[in-house]
Amino acid sequence: MSIFTEQKLKLLAQSAHHSPRLAEWLERVLTEGPGDYDWMLTAEGFYTNDQIPLFENILAEIEDQGTIYPATLVAVPVLCQLPKRFPQQDHSVLLETLDRLEEARRVQNYDGAAVPEPILAKYAEALADLKANVSNSESPLSNTLT
Repeated sequence: MSIFTEQKLKLLAQSAHHSPRLAEWLERVLTEGPGDYDWMLTAEGFYTNDQIPLFENILAEIEDQGTIYPATLVAVPVLCQLPKRFPQQDHSVLLETLDRLEEARRVQNYDGAAVPEPILAKYAEALADLKANVSNSESPLSNTLT
């Protein structure tokens, strides 16, 4: 059974590359973790989706060259849970990514259908909660998120 409502699943389908696996990757990231955030710096060659860290697969779907999608606004609350679920991991890349996604939303660099207010509210709440829980005041989120 999916953690996403039918409404959220429809929004997840509105992503950069329309991968049917985005919901699966988001569900798995909550139990398996994001994988290596620095994977792209060392990866060479061709990899299948199952060989790529979950965070990289998710990011490829929710942002493309600075543009965000309806799927982004559903995915971000899931990603905001990762620092609390996996405290042993350095999440600075995630925090920088979330900051960049929020900036894209703020300047309306957006492609896709309108997102219902309750989804937007959960997005904002997740970012606010994460900001409140970030222990490092030097975090990129510390001064930028609403």
